[in-house]
Amino acid sequence: MFLLAGQRLALPAGAVRECLPLPLLWHRPGLPRSVSGCFSLGGRMMPVVDLALLLGLEFEQERQEQEGLYRHLIRLGEVALLVDRVTGLSQRGAALEQDGAESWQHGCVQARFMADGAPVALLDPARILLEDERVRLAALAEAAQRRADGWRDAG
Repeated sequence: MFLLAGQRLALPAGAVRECLPLPLLWHRPGLPRSVSGCFSLGGRMMPVVDLALLLGLEFEQERQEQEGLYRHLIRLGEVALLVDRVTGLSQRGAALEQDGAESWQHGCVQARFMADGAPVALLDPARILLEDERVRLAALAEAAQRRADGWRDAG
């Protein structure tokens, strides 16, 4: 489970490769606002997407104040999602009725459930990124990798 712009969200445990503290990111000019940059993971460049910006969530005052503070990455295969804070693992509780509240998640919600006495929206990792976004992020990672390799070879 994780927090994102004041919302409690979750991803299926099987989709999450790992959770990481936010590392130093490489930023390339001209990236879409939702792409935070890339970082090196074991020598391989990994693109980072700010999930709140991707989903069109409004920045709350609290999030703006914490922008430079400790945040987390959730790695899903070849991309990492930037979230406000990973809160841990939880057993899925009782399912909740669908109430249309998932419109802000652009159809990414596959279920809503209760955990630790509060509602949580379970996101479907396959619906977070569009296919075109996946292709563009892969190209960004390739370009970042070539650049990093060039510096490594020159050093």
